[in-house]
Amino acid sequence: MPSLESRLTVWWMRWARHRRQRVAKRGTPQPVQPAAPSARHRRQARITLAPLDGHPVYRVAPTGRSGEPAPAGRILYLHGGAYVRPINRHHWNFVVDLAGRSGCEIVVPLYPLAPRHNGLTAFDFVSRLYRRESADLRPLILMGDSAGGGLALALAGWIRDQSLPAARQLVLLSPWLDVEIPHPQALQLQAADPMLTLDGLRRAGRAYAGPLGGAHPVISPARSDPRGLPPMAIHVGGRELIGPDVIDYAVRVRALGGSVELNRVPAMMHVWPLLGFPEALAARALIARQLRTALGEPPLPAASSSGQPVGAAA
Repeated sequence: MPSLESRLTVWWMRWARHRRQRVAKRGTPQPVQPAAPSARHRRQARITLAPLDGHPVYRVAPTGRSGEPAPAGRILYLHGGAYVRPINRHHWNFVVDLAGRSGCEIVVPLYPLAPRHNGLTAFDFVSRLYRRESADLRPLILMGDSAGGGLALALAGWIRDQSLPAARQLVLLSPWLDVEIPHPQALQLQAADPMLTLDGLRRAGRAYAGPLGGAHPVISPARSDPRGLPPMAIHVGGRELIGPDVIDYAVRVRALGGSVELNRVPAMMHVWPLLGFPEALAARALIARQLRTALGEPPLPAASSSGQPVGAAA
């Protein structure tokens, strides 16, 4: 049975979505600014800036004591937000906690967003960033949540086609893999999904697609050839209206000989590992183990995470 905390989160999400919809009807919503790492986050991890082409790129590394080894590897993490919303505090909570749990340095770019920019601009930026980050040949993992998961998958296909050093693994959290959301079950799941709406997602998808159109594999990477991609670890909830598209993609990858570790949790909502309830913390522990395994490293003891879990209220 889902925890009380997760059920309260579902209630709060429904209330917050209803409030946003009422505000939107009264006028043009104000632009949302990207969240910065808080003072608490900076106490729990070493956070530095390494901008690229005028866009902030953060490096988040575990705090490590004197004599401890350097980070086990790097994760290029692409945040979600339907390609139109910036990074928020839940992303920072998750990234900082995961750096401690995994022992990895996490590279977090604030990539260009729609409607000011389209998907081609965002993709061009993250591809240049990948060239920079892969230049020293240290182990690298590609990771993203929601829209960031779709962008990470599109990037993985480009890396393969360019014969660049491949990522060790793709870790995708509730990835938005097709902006047109073609699966017929999506409409049925909309009633169960406390966060996403079909109209809102498709509208954001069109803004992101721009002149390429929603069916282009850079925009909807589920439509591209998955052969030759790195092993994947995919996490998806049973209450997500994009879930059926994700499951179909995982089945297709396996049928073509690819490696997919699929973690589907029936009672969970979109991007639940970013939140602070017990099921989210369990998912974070699993993700950290997957990362360490992909890097050929033994699991870290629980005490090596960033201390007390960073929850949604941080």
